[in-house]
Amino acid sequence: MADTVTYTLNTGDPITIDVTQIVRIYRRWAEDDTDFNTRIEGLAEYLVKELPSEVGPEVSKKLKSLIRFTAPMGGVL
Repeated sequence: MADTVTYTLNTGDPITIDVTQIVRIYRRWAEDDTDFNTRIEGLAEYLVKELPSEVGPEVSKKLKSLIRFTAPMGGVL
């Protein structure tokens, strides 16, 4: 059973994120010596793919920005 986290976006749409998958992706990149910025961009892309289809590009853009901003401070991982 995967560990998931569900958030409610400001649009009222729920988003469920598979934390196990994120950790798996991040560990694989760490083993491959993928640079930090590439890891964060990849995580942002993964999370945006998980958004409900009716969520517009503006929400996706804000989510990516939030990830890029908080990740260096430990906010994502």
